[in-house]
Amino acid sequence: MADQYSIPCFNSLIIVKESEDDGFDLCMKDASNPLSSGTRLSTYATEEKAIVKAEHFCSMYGLAREKGYNLKGKMLVKPDHEDIPVSLLLQADVSQEQLLSLLENS
Repeated sequence: MADQYSIPCFNSLIIVKESEDDGFDLCMKDASNPLSSGTRLSTYATEEKAIVKAEHFCSMYGLAREKGYNLKGKMLVKPDHEDIPVSLLLQADVSQEQLLSLLENS
């Protein structure tokens, strides 16, 4: 399926595309590999919800990257720190302040 919406985010693309099932997948893929389908992070019932979550995730991912975290599968990882599930950022409306606190205390 073709990407319906994409956001450049660091060296990656956050994309929204129609799911093979019902709904819309939010995925992340390496910008240097445009043929990749990417890693599916979550699925939403509507395209609008998936786009809102994609934009929110990009800003949260930016904060995590600034603190030294990287995306590995569906986890934000940093050596000598607890892994943080991406689902935590996507399922809840985590504010920037809440994420910074989580990043600094994990």
